[in-house]
Amino acid sequence: MDSQDIRVKICGIRALDDALVAAKAGADFIGMVFVPERHRRITPKEAKAIVDGVRNSGGPVPRIVGLFADQSIEEVAGVVEFCGLDLAQLCGQETVEFAGQIGCDVIKVVHVAESATASDDAGTGMTDPLLAEDGVVIPHVGITGDVDLHREVHDWSDPVAKIVIERM
Repeated sequence: MDSQDIRVKICGIRALDDALVAAKAGADFIGMVFVPERHRRITPKEAKAIVDGVRNSGGPVPRIVGLFADQSIEEVAGVVEFCGLDLAQLCGQETVEFAGQIGCDVIKVVHVAESATASDDAGTGMTDPLLAEDGVVIPHVGITGDVDLHREVHDWSDPVAKIVIERM
C-alpha cells in the first residue's frame, strides 16, 4: 500500500472554521453527524451552511459525508439532498437495498462480532466486501477487537477491496 491508497476522514465537524482547517490540511473527507442522541450531532441547516462555506471558500474541497444510524430512508435522503452531501455513512443495521435508495455514494459501517474468526467472514455475514447499488457501498469496519484478524480476512493489497479501519 502506498500513500496514494490512504484516505483521511475528519469526522464530527460542527463549524465552518473546523471544516476549512481540515480541508486545507488535506483531508479527503469531512464528516458531519446526523445521528440522534450523539453529542456531535449537527442540524441540517447548520450542515448546509458548512457545505456551502467549504465549496465557496476557493480552497480545497474534500468529499462531504453525513453519518446516520438506523434512521428512515426519508430522513437520510432528505438530509443528503438538502445539504448537498457527497456520501452517506450508514452506521446502523441498514441493508444494501436501503443504501441503494439514498441517491449518493454510501460508506457502510460493518460491525464485526468480538467472537469473529478469520474463517467465518469476521462475523459480518458478508460474502463480498464491495457491494454496489446506485452508488458505491464501501465497507467501513469499526474495530474493537484484534486488528490482525481483519488483516487475515481482507486482501489489503487490492485497492478495490480496501477497508477503512477506524478505531472506535
